[in-house]
Amino acid sequence: MLDELRRLIVTKEVRLAVIGLGYVGLPVACEFARIGIDVVGVDLQRQRVNAINSGVSPITGMEPGLQELVVEVIASGRLHATWEYERLADRDVILICVETPVDEHNVPSMRLCARLLTH
Repeated sequence: MLDELRRLIVTKEVRLAVIGLGYVGLPVACEFARIGIDVVGVDLQRQRVNAINSGVSPITGMEPGLQELVVEVIASGRLHATWEYERLADRDVILICVETPVDEHNVPSMRLCARLLTH
């Protein structure tokens, strides 16, 4: 199984999903799509999903080149954003890039990750 996954990655036949298309997830998804990997990005925010699928980066601030990269990978068809978790069913690899809030003692809360995994 690991050998087959390695083969899929090397040949760029791997089907990747990225859950969370924020400051970490969107650039990660775009970079994988840029090198030729089929990527589905899942995010709960429909406005964000719609913006990405329209070729618009919803990420503001200092992210040099991200807008152009979003345009490129959406136009190529290698990145598609959705809010439908069913789209994860055929993925070989799933990366989770969601915020991890911390409490008053800086201890991470995994509630959001747990919610996503049971969705």
